[in-house]
Amino acid sequence: MADWRTLAACRGLDPDLFFAERGDTLTVRNARAVCAACPVAAECLEFAIANDETVGMWGGLCGNDLRAEKRRRAGGRKGPKPGTTYKPIEHGTAPCQSCREAHSAHEAERKAARREAATDAA
Repeated sequence: MADWRTLAACRGLDPDLFFAERGDTLTVRNARAVCAACPVAAECLEFAIANDETVGMWGGLCGNDLRAEKRRRAGGRKGPKPGTTYKPIEHGTAPCQSCREAHSAHEAERKAARREAATDAA
């Protein structure tokens, strides 16, 4: 079978149509109309999800819609990406165990960044 992009309804159209400026609802509507008639819109959306696209119109979805679809597919997980650490919040008199662990990771990242900056400056 041919690559899905060769069958796309947008093939040969101006790419600016699919990368509208914020607030340009007319361009977004026109792009959605092209996608609605596209025989490979599902493949296009799958490509965007697999390649972490968040800008432009892909398979009839754009921007917030793409991010919402990714969250839906991930089971609705909200919050920080895995591996992200934050400075802990004090819970009364002492931080909880989770906060202490997050704080330790945060401090380790800060120290590593300082060492790297000092090495780059030297």
